[in-house]
Amino acid sequence: MAAHPEARSGGFWNQTNTVLVDDSSEKARSEPHNLLQIPEYDGMANEPPFVLPQVHDYINELAYQTDVSRYIRKNPFKLDAKYRL
Repeated sequence: MAAHPEARSGGFWNQTNTVLVDDSSEKARSEPHNLLQIPEYDGMANEPPFVLPQVHDYINELAYQTDVSRYIRKNPFKLDAKYRL
């Protein structure tokens, strides 16, 4: 809790302001709408391109939300195969 930027004034981490980025839904079983699920990285050439830039853009959008869990539930992260830098 001390890592929260507003901890000294009572700020704390909770479902509205916490995002888990992982390749497995298992770790987010208790809070499924706080998961930004990405494909597992195995180093193969046929993996989807531009995953991290898309994650970056999605997290930037989450930064403007008052409740990230609600936003993720309504707008889950989806890779766009046509995404280009």
